[in-house]
Amino acid sequence: MAQNGDPQKYNFPIPKVKSNPLNFSFSGLKTALLYKIRELSPNEIEAKKCTIAASYQEAILNTLFRQLNNVISITGIKQISIVGGVAANKRFRELSEKLKDNLITEVYFPTSEYCTDNAAMIAIAGYEKLKKGIYSPLSLKANPNLPLNDGDIG
Repeated sequence: MAQNGDPQKYNFPIPKVKSNPLNFSFSGLKTALLYKIRELSPNEIEAKKCTIAASYQEAILNTLFRQLNNVISITGIKQISIVGGVAANKRFRELSEKLKDNLITEVYFPTSEYCTDNAAMIAIAGYEKLKKGIYSPLSLKANPNLPLNDGDIG
């Protein structure tokens, strides 16, 4: 949908986390999209959905490239691999060419057929745990900072 829109039409914020220059959060960006949608009528949303998508995508990509530039300047790395579902994004691939040219950095993408989201993997992992009777109680609170090990998940 974003391919048919104007990525410069709406100025969505570029998220930053002040405590660490390498961290970022999309929560403010998601809120900005919510507010933009709220100010438009259903007919306007339908008429402008491609441009809204393109502008929103551009803000996300600008954030990712800002962070890549930060990492490159701090570490001096010369090779980057972009993987997962985001690696299938055509605009991301297009803009990465500028990164390669401007920073003398090699950026690698797998072929599109191997750029998949991890949702299916997470679903099957959950299914396998459920079959073994391993699951969290419904009282479990959402916590984006849970550890990635098998320790206590509180």
